[in-house]
Amino acid sequence: MNCEQWLSIIQTVALVITLVVLIIYTIQTGGLKKSTVKQTELQLRPFVIFCCSYEDLMLKNIGHSPALNISIDDFESDDFTYKFDKRGSLESNQDVKIRFIKVGHNDPEGTSYELTDNFREIGREVYLTIRYWNIENKKYFSKVRILPWEDRVEFLETDKE
Repeated sequence: MNCEQWLSIIQTVALVITLVVLIIYTIQTGGLKKSTVKQTELQLRPFVIFCCSYEDLMLKNIGHSPALNISIDDFESDDFTYKFDKRGSLESNQDVKIRFIKVGHNDPEGTSYELTDNFREIGREVYLTIRYWNIENKKYFSKVRILPWEDRVEFLETDKE
């Protein structure tokens, strides 16, 4: 083999090594992009939770950005439907007392109601779902189990809708 053939082989090997390194670099950069997108999403995500203390039930945003269009799904007991106030927004680290309307099942028009914030009067465990948006209009939900007689809230799950 002459010198030109050796140089051609070395050049080909160098190109193959460069190609392999470039492919590995591209894969690593793609993984870094995914991590950055996930981190940004977590920075923009509100986390709305329930807190309770003696008769009061509170909503609190423990996320880093405001929660928008907050609603709590209605639920029913034997005699009543409980409908919750909707909130336009909840800033980061802000909390607010929850108020709800108790609508009697014997009132088909739904006109007899009682506005209250005393959650203990329900007297049984309740499963609630909070729905809210972030500032990029992504929808989220949080599910909880509330034991009003124990002043306890159990967090069940949270995710995107």
